Amino acid sequence: KYRATVGLGTDYAAGTTLSMLKTMGEAYKVTQLRKAFADNPRAVEPLDPLENYYLATLGAARAMAIDEYVGSFESGKEADFIVLDSKSTQDLSIRSERSESISDLLFALQIIGDDRSVAHTYIMGKKMK
Repeated sequence: KYRATVGLGTDYAAGTTLSMLKTMGEAYKVTQLRKAFADNPRAVEPLDPLENYYLATLGAARAMAIDEYVGSFESGKEADFIVLDSKSTQDLSIRSERSESISDLLFALQIIGDDRSVAHTYIMGKKMK
């Protein structure tokens, strides 16, 4: 078997958006589309929200071989991150209030969230927004 290091990223040259939330939502949808081509669609699992967030953070940093510097909140790493607001829109607020787990809340953010969901942005630990 072959193994590949996989991560999620955004790039206008190779994609349609700079939004990681939208990219994560699209990644989920692609995994759901695999069911259409499977002999046993019920056996095909969608992309788990926790795995999706990993692919967008530490997984992406590992894929680019920069995980020594970014990708997690480990001490000594560059602190570039965003804070998401699960009540940023009416639809997201309603869906988030009904979430029964962190995984379910993260799923709602990746499917319904957008630029309005970014409450704060930090670059090198300094609050920018």
